[in-house]
Order: sequence, then structure tokens, then C-alpha cells
Amino acid sequence: MDSRLVLSVIFVTLGLGFMGTYAESNSTTESPTTRNTTLTSNNTVTGNNAVTSNNVVTSNNTVTSNNTVTGSTTSNTVAATTVAPAVSPNITVVTLETPVSNTQCGKQQLCASEPANCNPSIPGSCFFIGAQQKGGANFEFALAGQSSGYIAASVSASSTQGPNDPNYVCANNNGVVKFFSTVLVNGQLQERNLSVNSVKGSVNGSQIQCTFLATVPDPLLPATKAAAVSLSVSTGSFNPTTGALGAPTSVIRTAVVDLTNPNTTVTNVIGSTTILTVTAGNLSTPISRTGCGSSKLCVADPIVCDPSTANSCLFFSASSKGNQTFNFELSGESTGYVAAALSTSTSTSQIKTFFICANLNGSVLFASGSPNSTNNQLDFVRSNVSSVNGSVGNGKIQCVFQTTVPDTATRAAGYSVAVATGSFNPISLVAGIPNLRILTNVLDLTNPSAVVLNLLTSTNVTSGHAVIHQQSLLPALMFTLAVLLFTMQRGK
Repeated sequence: MDSRLVLSVIFVTLGLGFMGTYAESNSTTESPTTRNTTLTSNNTVTGNNAVTSNNVVTSNNTVTSNNTVTGSTTSNTVAATTVAPAVSPNITVVTLETPVSNTQCGKQQLCASEPANCNPSIPGSCFFIGAQQKGGANFEFALAGQSSGYIAASVSASSTQGPNDPNYVCANNNGVVKFFSTVLVNGQLQERNLSVNSVKGSVNGSQIQCTFLATVPDPLLPATKAAAVSLSVSTGSFNPTTGALGAPTSVIRTAVVDLTNPNTTVTNVIGSTTILTVTAGNLSTPISRTGCGSSKLCVADPIVCDPSTANSCLFFSASSKGNQTFNFELSGESTGYVAAALSTSTSTSQIKTFFICANLNGSVLFASGSPNSTNNQLDFVRSNVSSVNGSVGNGKIQCVFQTTVPDTATRAAGYSVAVATGSFNPISLVAGIPNLRILTNVLDLTNPSAVVLNLLTSTNVTSGHAVIHQQSLLPALMFTLAVLLFTMQRGK
């Protein structure tokens, strides 16, 4: 045999053996899913598998960590998909360092507030709730409002609260937030374990704010709620000694909304009955008679008393800011509240609304209130006041505020002024029957030198004579008396 033919046979034999060895080695290292394999529905592919060319991955397949899909597949990358677990209950409260605000509303946070679009980070009259999705069915809620007891957020499957609806309660526990997870049963709140944690809270006067993470719908509740819910904010009383929670009164209630959509338009379906109060800012300068007769119209009892120094002085002033807007000052001795009202008539039956400055545990709570037709107590109503500041000390309540008054039929600022005192319950926020102390003639509020008379003859008035402005008719009367005396002397 030709030597060249022999060598060729040897090389061919060795080559075939080498290729067989390579193929066997390659088959032992190849992944369990190999070429031209089809994965159909409801298949699970788990850790560190390599899926190579011409494979098809179809619906309902779960692909978990570190899997790689290469070649001509339906999708070159299959990402891991994980559903966030429900929140574990933990209602421990830590301090809320950053105030609740509306800066993310419509962007990352769905919001509802009363009044509409108010900013809860600014002290004042603002009830607020915000919801931001944090993963799956878990949402971070932000809650703010004014109450000496508690504020609460609730979620419901319909536009009305029902039994076993979760209520997340942030209570004023002697100046710090105490959190309760509760459900509504027969109109009362009962504590219940709920999927809620990461609670933060703060109390500033009557302003309560808190944030928390909750699962919606809550898997710990016996009935499964719909994914779309209505939100509400309510207030109620809280007894720090017994821990008792009073029945909730709704301030905000929305229609059913999609919590995952921050751009959802949200309206308060009970806005017309909202109870509003304002936590007054700090009044750094005491109210005084400075400016009386020149820049502001003043009413006082006793006559010309100075509210900055006198131990007993009921005082009201009005200074025009133009366009029917006035700055009002109010001061008086009371353990409950002092209040002022404007009326186009001197009849007490025509007094419709009081501006109330109440002593709320050493700070001023401001509200507008109308006499209840049944018991004459003051029911809080909406008001358009701004720039509210106040102080409480030594039995004296003082506050300043700004508001716009409507034109009257007789003159643009023709009003009778009433000033009253009354009791106030800092827990229930009930303002008692007003005890009228001053009722003036109809005045031009824009005229600092207007003659002011107290039309009341009640023994509640400290001074029995008229409350007259220090630049009143008194100088004219003295001059007239002097002329009469001089004439009588000449006639003798």
C-alpha cells in the first residue's frame, strides 16, 4: 500500500475520533434547554440556564434569576417579574421630619384636599390626603389636618364607608402622634391588625400630620376590596388617658378613584359640609391701641382701654386694605373664645357669622361660626380668612386676621360690629353660646374716626356708658358746655 494512502487513513481516523470526543464533551456541558426547543404556556425556567438559538418562549412563562435567552428567540431578554409582598403590621411611630406637602400631586401622588389645592405644609386650614404607589398593591399615604383629637384616612370599595373599611388614625397624644389601625363597625372605630407600617408623625398645635405604608386592598381583612377605592379624611375626639377614639366625622370623601394614576381628577363630594378650622401662627407683637383714630377704627370696652396692657379689655379694630379687604384685630379675656361679627343691622337676630379665636390648649384655633338654630352654639362654617396669627397668655386671647367683606346696600363698609365671649371645648371643638358684650351702631369701617356707640345695656358690659372712640364727640361736647357756661356768666 502506498505510504501516502496509509498516512491519509490514519489522519482521517484520528480526526473522526477527535470530533466525536468534542461532540461528547459539548453535549455534557450544554444547558438543559438546547437548540430548536419550544417552551409553551405555563412553563417555569429557573436559575442559571442558557437558552440558545431558535428557541420560542411563549405566554405565561416565569423566568427567574440569572437566566439568559440568546439567538433567534421571541424576545431576546426576559426580565424578572416580582409581585411586592403585603406590608407587615407595625404601627410604631417615628418623628416626621419633612412636612406633608402637595408638591408631587399629579406627578407621583394622587391627592385630595379641602379646600381644593391647599398646601398642607403651610399652617392653616387644610385637610389633605395623598397616595403614592410604592410597588404592587402597596401605597404610601400622606395625611394632614387640624384637630385636637385625631385625623384619619380610610379606603372604601364604594363612595360611602362600609363595615370593615380600614381607617388609619393619627391621634394627638399630648403633643405627639399615636397611630391606630382600625375598622369602622356601627359608626365606631375598633382596633384591628392591618397591613400598615413605616409610620411617621408630627403635631404642631392642632395640626396633625403623618405618613404610612399600607397594602390596598388589605389582605388581613375578611372581605376582599376592589382595587379601585374611594378615599376619605375624617376627624374625631381622642382621650389620651383612656385611649378612647370618638366617632369619625368626614371632612373629605372622594368618588371611586384609581390609586395608581396620579393624574386622576379628585373632587370632594362632601365639600359643602366641610368643617374648617385654622391653626393660627404666632402673634409676635401684642395688639395695642396704636393707630386708633388714624389708621384703624377701634372699638373697646371699657372706653379707650389698651389691650396690650389692661388686665380687662375687650377690643376690636378694623383697618382697610382696599377693595373691601380689611385687617381685623381681636382681643379679650376668656378661657374659651373671643369672637367678632359684622352685620348690616343692629338687630342681634341678623348676626349670621362670628370670627372665632379660641384657646386650644394654649394656642389659638381660628374658625368662622354661625349660631345653631336649635341650641345657639356656634357651628363652624367655611371662611375666606387669611394671614391668621394669635396668642394665648394670662387668660387673654388675641388674634389678627384678614378677610374680604361684601358691599352693603347703604355703603360699601356699613356694618354693625358685635364682640362676644364664650366657652370652648378643646377635645370636641364645640364653641358654646356667644355672650354678646358689644354691639355697635352701623359704622363705616373705612373711617378710623367714626363715632362708635355700644348699644347694649346688659350688665355683661363692664362700663355702663357708651363705648366711644377716643376721637369721638367728647371734645365737641366739652366745647359746647364751655360756650354755654361762658354765655351764662355774661348774662348775669
